[in-house]
Amino acid sequence: MRIPHWQKVIQEIEENTRDDLSTLIAGVDPDTHYTSVAYVNYDHPTRDYRLVGGQVFKVPKKKSGSEAVCSMAHSLARPPLLRPDGAFVEDQLVRRGGNSRTKNPQNLIPLAQVAGACAAHFRGVHTAMVQANDWKGSVGKVPNQSRTCEVLGMEFEVKDAGYCVPLCRPQECYSIGEDGRESDVRPSDWHHLLDAAGIAIWAHKKLITQRTKVRFRKRSR
Repeated sequence: MRIPHWQKVIQEIEENTRDDLSTLIAGVDPDTHYTSVAYVNYDHPTRDYRLVGGQVFKVPKKKSGSEAVCSMAHSLARPPLLRPDGAFVEDQLVRRGGNSRTKNPQNLIPLAQVAGACAAHFRGVHTAMVQANDWKGSVGKVPNQSRTCEVLGMEFEVKDAGYCVPLCRPQECYSIGEDGRESDVRPSDWHHLLDAAGIAIWAHKKLITQRTKVRFRKRSR
């Protein structure tokens, strides 16, 4: 059975960070108008997760298709906020059910192109694509984001629009406009940023599982 690429990347990260006291993973939720990057650090001695940085790259809604893709790719061409041990970008998947946006492959092409630009954002970093089915399964947005906030130790509120917003927001989280200007993260930005954090936490847990397997094999010899 073929091993998924993300699993190979997890193995590579484990080999490179085996003796480190902490591991920094970036999760990325690509979008043609609101691409979010969350940096989650895991402290091995305390087993604590912490959101240490986040960015929301924004492109005006008046732009669409290839124009929006190019604008987002240009924004992502800047160096990353932090240099993580690994980065995981949500991949696109054609769904048999659900709305027409996810059933029509043509609609996913711009998102897939932005996902490629997100991977390029982390040049020189172990990077992989993960599908939503892998990192969150069939769990809805509110339950998933609630769990993410709980893991990160952040109190939160649930908005009527169907997403969570932390009550205490990390200082290193901000949005970036098309002109490169930085501004404070708005409550609605967490609709995307918490998904990115969820991807990073999922990758961390896969890394911990891989590390446990390595230690077990060593003890068995």
